[in-house]
Amino acid sequence: MRAAVPLLLLLILAGCGDSERTIAPAPLSPEEQACAAAADNDPALQQARGIAAGQLDWQWQHGAEIEQLKRDAITRCLKGRGLLPRGGVERAR
Repeated sequence: MRAAVPLLLLLILAGCGDSERTIAPAPLSPEEQACAAAADNDPALQQARGIAAGQLDWQWQHGAEIEQLKRDAITRCLKGRGLLPRGGVERAR
C-alpha cells in the first residue's frame, strides 16, 4: 500500500502538465489566404459586424453567427475560384 502512494503522486503530477497541447492547423495556401481576406469584405459579414460594434452583449449572443457568415463567405470564394469540389455534404449548422 505504501508503495502505491508515491506512484499515485507521480501520476497526479504528470496530469498537471501542459494541457494546451493541440495539433497546429495546416498553413493556408495563398488562394485560401486571399479568400479569407476577401471574406472580410462580404456585405452580410460587414453588416453583422456593424451591428455588433460597441455592443458586447450582442457580440456574445451572436458571435457564432458572425463566424458562420465568415466561413460561408470563404466557402463561396473558394467555390468561385474552383478550389472546392462540387457536391458533397453541407456543413452542419
